[in-house]
Amino acid sequence: MAGWQDTQAIALTNYQTGFADPATALCYDEAEELLWCGTTSGYVQSWLHAPGLPAQRYTSSRSHTGPVAQFSVQTNGVYSGGGNAVRLATRGGAPLWSARFDPPFRVSAFAFGRNLGEMWVSLSKGETQSGGIRIVKVGLSHTLRTIETDQEIHLLKPGSHSHIVGGSRYGNLVLMDARTCRIEKTVNAHACSLLSMDVADHMIATCGYSERGGRLSHDQMVKLYDVRMLRSLVPIAFPAGPTVVQFHPKKTGTLVIGSQSGQIQLTQVSNPAKAVLHQIPTEGFLTTCAWSSSGDLVAFADASGMVFECSTLGTDAAADAKPRINDASRLTELPPPPAPLPYIDLKDASVPLNAIGMPYYQEPLLSAWATLPKSCPAYTPPAYIPPEVTANVKRIDFVGYAPKPKTIRRNHLRGDGDASSRGLLHPTLSDAIIPTRYRPVHIQYSRFGIEDFDFAFYNKTRYAILETNIANSYCNPVLQCLFFIPPVRALARHHSATSCDRSICLLCELGFLFSSLESAQGPDEPKNCQATNFLNAFRATPQVMALGLADLEGHSAKKPSYAQMIANFNRFLLEALNIEFGQRSEGPLVAGCPPTFTYVQQLFASAIQTEGKCVCGSTERREALSYVTELTHSLLDEGKSFLDLLGEAFNRTFSTKAWCKVCQKYKQSTHRKTLRNYPNIMFINVPNVAGNTPDDAPRWWHGPHRIPPRLRLHLQNGAATHGLVQPGGGQITMRGEQQRDQFHLVAHICTDIGQAAPWTFFNDFLAEPSSVDDATSFTRWKRPATIVYVRDDLDAHVDTSLLPDVADPRILHKVHLVNQRRHITMKAKPLTAAELRRLKGMHVALDAEFVALNREETEVRSDGSRRILRPTHMALARVSVLRCADGGPNLPRGMPFIDEYIATSDVIVDYKTEFSGIKPGDLDVAQSKHPLVTHKSNYKKLRLLVNAGCIFVGHGLANDFRTINIHVPRAQIVDTVTIYFQESQTRRLSLRFLAWAVLGKHIQSENHDSIEDAMTAMLLYQHHQQELEAGTWEDLLHAVYDHGRAVKFKPPPPPTAST
Repeated sequence: MAGWQDTQAIALTNYQTGFADPATALCYDEAEELLWCGTTSGYVQSWLHAPGLPAQRYTSSRSHTGPVAQFSVQTNGVYSGGGNAVRLATRGGAPLWSARFDPPFRVSAFAFGRNLGEMWVSLSKGETQSGGIRIVKVGLSHTLRTIETDQEIHLLKPGSHSHIVGGSRYGNLVLMDARTCRIEKTVNAHACSLLSMDVADHMIATCGYSERGGRLSHDQMVKLYDVRMLRSLVPIAFPAGPTVVQFHPKKTGTLVIGSQSGQIQLTQVSNPAKAVLHQIPTEGFLTTCAWSSSGDLVAFADASGMVFECSTLGTDAAADAKPRINDASRLTELPPPPAPLPYIDLKDASVPLNAIGMPYYQEPLLSAWATLPKSCPAYTPPAYIPPEVTANVKRIDFVGYAPKPKTIRRNHLRGDGDASSRGLLHPTLSDAIIPTRYRPVHIQYSRFGIEDFDFAFYNKTRYAILETNIANSYCNPVLQCLFFIPPVRALARHHSATSCDRSICLLCELGFLFSSLESAQGPDEPKNCQATNFLNAFRATPQVMALGLADLEGHSAKKPSYAQMIANFNRFLLEALNIEFGQRSEGPLVAGCPPTFTYVQQLFASAIQTEGKCVCGSTERREALSYVTELTHSLLDEGKSFLDLLGEAFNRTFSTKAWCKVCQKYKQSTHRKTLRNYPNIMFINVPNVAGNTPDDAPRWWHGPHRIPPRLRLHLQNGAATHGLVQPGGGQITMRGEQQRDQFHLVAHICTDIGQAAPWTFFNDFLAEPSSVDDATSFTRWKRPATIVYVRDDLDAHVDTSLLPDVADPRILHKVHLVNQRRHITMKAKPLTAAELRRLKGMHVALDAEFVALNREETEVRSDGSRRILRPTHMALARVSVLRCADGGPNLPRGMPFIDEYIATSDVIVDYKTEFSGIKPGDLDVAQSKHPLVTHKSNYKKLRLLVNAGCIFVGHGLANDFRTINIHVPRAQIVDTVTIYFQESQTRRLSLRFLAWAVLGKHIQSENHDSIEDAMTAMLLYQHHQQELEAGTWEDLLHAVYDHGRAVKFKPPPPPTAST
């Protein structure tokens, strides 16, 4: 351990009386370089630290009527308790919330319960009488529950496992459950009183008083306890008499102990003999202490009004090493420097008296209100009066008259459009303006990750939604749009059923995604799906990073422009789908389309002829195909209709430099683009600027313009073409704005053609019915990014017989290995032809193993509570599928017909070997001795089994299918977790325990094996069927739970060879 070094001493004074104001509570800020001090007079002071400079007073405000008992500094402000109130204020001192208690109650301590929205407040009456513990809802100030205690608890700390630890003035430690709000255990730590207490992980440290010779005396031992059972541990001797104790913020086994006289000891709990001593030059006795989150600084306060700061870097630290409060702090907001006072000529008679500043008064003025009003009324500013009117006003009595100038129309006044000329600012687009359903929605993670999140609360329709906890999920609105176009859905599903040999194929992944979205629309099916596989393939495509399509939010200082990214994504996706599908010769997919067009081009492409004319008079014509129609800023004229804008986008004339074959050099040329045919599905990209204010957008969208829900288009030569679009599935992707610098993508989709209410609104995983008016109207905060029109009779002209979506079951026989080695262990035996014919309804046992690609990101608050910011990202590593019935000679029940390891190029941070059985090298193409296949190859086999109607047997299949990212109807799932579960119980039984308790087998003794786990789940299901037939199932289930409680649901270790 490093040595000690005194850094500075801070004197706390009452700025009204000028006398010393001793600190009763200390706390370092975990976000900024601030030290917070609470004093005996109820003041809350903060001191700003800068490397190499003495601390400077930042704020000071009277927050409480009595001494400040405790602090808790969070990201949303500073919580302080004292007097008869608990208060939340900004770091600048402005009050945000308070909870007051009627006298004679006063606040002794507080702590947060299961989350920051629940606060436990300990109250006292008088000197020794307890007022109980009130559980308060933060932000609402009402009491949720009251816990009565017979002793005054003046110390509260959050412990592990949802426990709250309290310390009483009688020397007792009280362990309380934050979930049930009950006192679980009480132990007497000190004979008379408890002075200080701290909790870190599973350990509690206390110091206090005991009685010696008829008077109170400091205990010369620091008591240690295990917070889980309040079991006493080996104490630490401190002969000077401990007054304060505090655990190191980073080294939970390190403890700082302080005595009344200022003797400080830094010691290790595991080795108390190894300690570092230091003496603080205090003139009083120590009252409290606090550690900084970095562990570099520790502060001690004494009764004389001084705060002493010590650095633990020691004298052996580097010369440029400066102690910091936090490892990484944000900048503290500082007041701007005062503007210089203007020069005032006192001899000038035209200078008003109010230009002279007020002197500083010692006594309170009449304008010093005792309490400030919480709000003040805001009135509409007066109408703007032009200066030519005021210059010609003639007054008669109290009424003024003036002739109307010619620059003003009769009965017209200037509105908000000229507010800037009066010095007024445009109001911010706050949440009060934007409807709730347009605001971004976020997934709240629990300790179970995303499993217990209620997606059904946000989905008011029968359609499936897409989750957003995946990188590049800004593509979800376009994917939803394509899903509701039947020919596109059929094309993608057909391609995913073919023998496509590309390892990365966006069209295959699109077909898999559409299959999941379609099956999730069934009754009683979960409506949430993920586009994980598609987005992973999208991210792995080399062109994505080059085109700037990857969402690097959180990894880039520049905020992404989703409007521009979604426009580029549309162009990239349609061109990629055309390349991946290729050319087919079976015949035209859409009647009337050119036979040279591919299937994708027949749906999305339009032929454009470009004619270029050089200044020399030579002309050159070229033909090209376009998948997306681009509107430009120059076309967005307020006086034009949407049809005018669309016509100019189809037929444009522009000038640019181009190569002239006659002149043999680049010369100025005039180019004219002419549309030769309309596409059957028209994607229109609407220009949006990268600016952050709504006024930066084209003003065409600010006016009363609407997008027509239906169009009829004709070529310029007068020949009528097909009538395009809605309600043939017209989709509009909007852009809603939550703040002036943050944009958000939502979608309005025509989902039910021919119904009374065909429109549906999708905002990530929020879905609800919409209207055509809402879909086609726009405001300053809602602007279109992409508009999709579909030919209204397209379904009648598409030959769906060319797009079968039934996969060949013979792909189950093929194993496309990516590791070509001689010695590869193959445990699977393919299904026979007879087995392939009876796939529908066939029971198969499945188990999958996973590895972690990134670790869980968790925010640990100052009170010890945790909040999951992003759960662990798991990737499929191995899949085993077994027969549940004999398949013929040498194919017994339990023989796997799929046992494949999944190759990955991603960085694996944790192989989870203890739970998955996967070891380093098992997924490496160069080293693995197991059959390695691509994720797509394995996924296609699983999708075939699902579509064929197989019934999957396994343990915990819901989590497996979710991570695999495949939707399986509930009727095709047999989960032993659900079968072996009593409704009256809360505990679900593990596979290992069930194998021991029901089958008498020991599994997973060394490593997990997916074949063994799938076999065990199959045997458990067959045992369940036998018990049902015998009528003894309920008795068996009761016996299993009774047996489990006796052994704490942990099977004994397997017998060894010696036993």
